[in-house]
Amino acid sequence: MTSTVYTTYFGGLSDLEADADVLAVVRHPRDFVWNVTERNVPALAPSENLLTAYKRVETAAENDDQPLPAEIAWNSVDFERRYRRRLRQHVGAQRAMSKLRERLRDGYDIALVCWEKNPQWCHRRILADVLVDPLDSVETVHRPDPVVPEHDAALTRFGGGRA
Repeated sequence: MTSTVYTTYFGGLSDLEADADVLAVVRHPRDFVWNVTERNVPALAPSENLLTAYKRVETAAENDDQPLPAEIAWNSVDFERRYRRRLRQHVGAQRAMSKLRERLRDGYDIALVCWEKNPQWCHRRILADVLVDPLDSVETVHRPDPVVPEHDAALTRFGGGRA
């Protein structure tokens, strides 16, 4: 029996055609989250410290007009390594993943939902990978597909001078 783990952001839920258990995996749900998901699983969200560090660097990069502020923040705070460590070491995360793996083994589909549109810079992509790694016959579908935008190719960046 094949199960699927879907990942998407709240704005992309309307495009999700699957009959899946829809789970928010966010630290700070807004009121509407309870209307569009079955429940929130904060144990699978990044830690408060990691989120704060990421948002601070991303905001600074945006304020400095840097291309790809999300990528800068992701790399600067070593997001992936720190989040994977949390999933391995946090008892609540281990319990939640165990329950979700049981659902997947029983043939249910799961949708993991959070705020970030691009899964390339989002914890739900990593969570899906860690969740399905020990399982057979489970596929992962990211919506939208992870995209790494091209760096700013403005003429001022080519020669170091003005366009």
